[in-house]
Amino acid sequence: MISEATKFVNAFGYPISQNVSHIYVSALPFLPSKSAVLQRIRAEFRNTLSVEAGTSEQWPGVRQVFTGHSQGVASVAFSPDGTRIVSGSYDTTIRIWDAVSGVPIAEPLRGCLGRVCSV
Repeated sequence: MISEATKFVNAFGYPISQNVSHIYVSALPFLPSKSAVLQRIRAEFRNTLSVEAGTSEQWPGVRQVFTGHSQGVASVAFSPDGTRIVSGSYDTTIRIWDAVSGVPIAEPLRGCLGRVCSV
């Protein structure tokens, strides 16, 4: 249940943080049909909106926001094994990130004389 609760927060945390009523409008009706969270909550919130057809059976992919560049990002690439992400920016730096946590692997790579438009 903890794993599913984490997925719930990752999928719906932003809209709920903007307005608590979104838990009833944007979150509960769109929970994956096979979710343990939905099965448990359905009994507690009987009079909420529901979607009759077209909902996903599984949780959506985890959304991750990486912060660190001081200007726009022009290029992004994954490592062949999918564990790292590299980004090149208009701020003339290249950054390497852990793909799961979004944490920088090291200090930014500096030394480019202009925008990094391809990595």
